[in-house]
Amino acid sequence: MPNYNYHAIDREGRAERGQVSAGSVSEAVLELEGRGLNVQSIFADQGGSENVTSAFVGTQRSVASPSASTLERYFDVVIERRDAMLPALRALVSDLPTSQVKRDMEELVLEVSEAQSSDELRRSETAVRWLPLLAAGFSSDATSQRLSDLIRYATRDLQIRTERVRLLTYPILVTLISLIVLALLSLLIVPTFEEMFADFGIRLPAPTLLVIEVTRQLRFHAIRTLLVIVGIALLLYVTTRLWTRFSLTTRLFGSAVAGNSASVTAMSSLTGRLAELLQLGVPLPDAIWIAGQGCDHYHFRKASEQLAADAFSHAAPLAQSSAAACFPANVIHALEHSPEGQKIGLLRELSSMYARRVHRRVDWSTGAIAQISIAVLGVAIAFVVIAMLMPLLSLITGLT
Repeated sequence: MPNYNYHAIDREGRAERGQVSAGSVSEAVLELEGRGLNVQSIFADQGGSENVTSAFVGTQRSVASPSASTLERYFDVVIERRDAMLPALRALVSDLPTSQVKRDMEELVLEVSEAQSSDELRRSETAVRWLPLLAAGFSSDATSQRLSDLIRYATRDLQIRTERVRLLTYPILVTLISLIVLALLSLLIVPTFEEMFADFGIRLPAPTLLVIEVTRQLRFHAIRTLLVIVGIALLLYVTTRLWTRFSLTTRLFGSAVAGNSASVTAMSSLTGRLAELLQLGVPLPDAIWIAGQGCDHYHFRKASEQLAADAFSHAAPLAQSSAAACFPANVIHALEHSPEGQKIGLLRELSSMYARRVHRRVDWSTGAIAQISIAVLGVAIAFVVIAMLMPLLSLITGLT
């Protein structure tokens, strides 16, 4: 019976190293978990040979830089054990309220049930994002409470994104109301003033000419004007989506905007996923790489890949990695200097801290944007009214 060297954490958070005999890696992991240990890494004892093979909960792989093959090996176990995992996942999905989380989970269940190979799951953004949830099924002590905790973390991330989207709802609504009010003024009131100005032969100031020209466009070229407005709205939407997808704020302005809300949201997600992956026994380099893939932030995803590669090579401390500057110092400290038993708890606390920071910003911004939107609407209406009154004041002054 082969021997396996392991590194694990006991219930008190103390690191433990040792050797266990078992028929396979999976049996060795099950035996260690039965002793109350949380397996961090395990590999076959090959008599001191440097060419060892490590394993993560039954998935054997060669120690190498993070790559697509890493995910494939993890998802091999998902394919192997999905018959036991899917009923629990479906039960959890059925109890979730209608939301983006439920739709995301339904898509995950569908992809896992229909996947023909681990490569299909590796290419799925949904499967990679929910890998901590799927990995809970790797260990024998996975429980519904454990799965519920993971869903709670994911729900919090989605709530933050939902709040940021809701933040834009008010100004968009005010903009639509402004357009409707201006259209009514253009169709019902401005034409009357325009005819009156023509009858008196008044020389019109620039603001009045601007308002009259806009109203003519609305009256005589309504379809063209509507298409222009829709085109501008679509252009703004696409630009915003691309800007967010590729994290252009961070890439263009660097450390000057390191604390913007998008970055803080992504860091909350990344640290939360890191904690869950480490709790499941994923080796640190793999955990960094996988958490980066699921944080939905282009800049941090690339930085995580570099940091994970440096962690694999052990060439230098993480703090000296070129990618370390992209992350908050607290995160690097937690990964590198915290004791094994405290690392997971510290990462979870950091995740919660970043989430609270985003919530506070959203609450403040909601109030500020509401006031600014009302002010903009008032200025727009006031401009039209003043532009219509300016020629009349000029006429009255001339008569006097």
